[in-house]
Amino acid sequence: MKCSNCGQRIQNTWNFCPNCGIRLDLRENIGGYLNREEYLKERQGYYDLIFDNFKILRSMGDILYGEAEPVRPRLSDFGHINILNLRKFSFSYLSPEHEYTLYKIGKIIGHYLVNAGIRNDPKTGGLIDKLSRAEKPWNIFESKTIQKKCEESWIKLGIGFIKLDDINRGERKLKYIVRECSSSRIHSTKPLCFMETGILSGMTEVLSGGFWYGIEHRCKSHGDSYSEIEIYPHDREEEPMMELITKDESNSILNEVVGLVVDRSETRSDRIGDFFYIAIDQVMNYLLVALSPGYAILSKHCGKICGERISREAELRGINDALNYLRNLFLYSGLGIIRVEERIDRSIIKMDESIYASGVENIHMNLCIPLAGFIEGALNEATDQRWEVTETKCIANGHPNCEFQCKLIT
Repeated sequence: MKCSNCGQRIQNTWNFCPNCGIRLDLRENIGGYLNREEYLKERQGYYDLIFDNFKILRSMGDILYGEAEPVRPRLSDFGHINILNLRKFSFSYLSPEHEYTLYKIGKIIGHYLVNAGIRNDPKTGGLIDKLSRAEKPWNIFESKTIQKKCEESWIKLGIGFIKLDDINRGERKLKYIVRECSSSRIHSTKPLCFMETGILSGMTEVLSGGFWYGIEHRCKSHGDSYSEIEIYPHDREEEPMMELITKDESNSILNEVVGLVVDRSETRSDRIGDFFYIAIDQVMNYLLVALSPGYAILSKHCGKICGERISREAELRGINDALNYLRNLFLYSGLGIIRVEERIDRSIIKMDESIYASGVENIHMNLCIPLAGFIEGALNEATDQRWEVTETKCIANGHPNCEFQCKLIT
């Protein structure tokens, strides 16, 4: 049979498409929204599993309200924003419909930001409990204390600048102004803040106790001085249809991000800087890798695409050049600390302080699959040979560090 989303020929027994990653049993259209009962069940399941097993996520409140002992003592618990952009835009490059998936992941991150972060201050948590009423959602949004905490959390976690600009009770909507988001330096004719829109929607759901959607009306990627995001209750109208990036534009956006990575250009202002709290990337990575076998395959393939393009842009030649470059890039971007051991028929890359697996309990999973693809793509392009890179050990699979086996395919 064929995938109803991308047209890829697939086996009748598969419940996912290995080309676009769509779960065929869950989505009959690209909107892909679950009903409320399914949505609540899935949201709580993700929330409990990740919160219980991801130490960096549980430390979010300490980051917001005090000093947390870093899970990664050498790299700190922040990573470069363009690593997040590579992940997002490589996925949308493969299939623009993945913006819906990233929007939904953004909503889950928004839930964590409130429950694991903002609520960590007892006074703020008590005020949220007092004002949070689904039948009277506007009270909590009119609280200057709550809104200030939301704004501060975005800044301290390196997400961006937000401001609640308007509360329209009559039309039942909120208008947020967003500055210095993850895609501030990226140019596009389409809105690019789909994850930020999801985060705001998720935060609003937790604060109000209701169900909320988000849609972006203007974006810095168009040349505007700020992005404008509207948040409104689910029962106001049908789910918003996003203005998806085209395949050609996704290609140029990914090339632009690759250029920023290689040049190490400043992406955002000094006030917020270019680094973000990696709990955001850990949640996104886990949800993508664990969503289905198809998404795990796509995660490695996306990493491979990024590695190839970075190797080409940086003009790497030969395996030694590539490995030295990767060592420095991983260190600078906060991806991890790598060292290489040469064997007779292969190279072994050992990595400490992984951006995706540090602080994660043994959940019997390899979470650094995208980095295996990244290394593989860089080696392929730099050597003009075919390599196979496999993650053989991972912190999230009970090992003290992560390890990749790099084998030349002859």
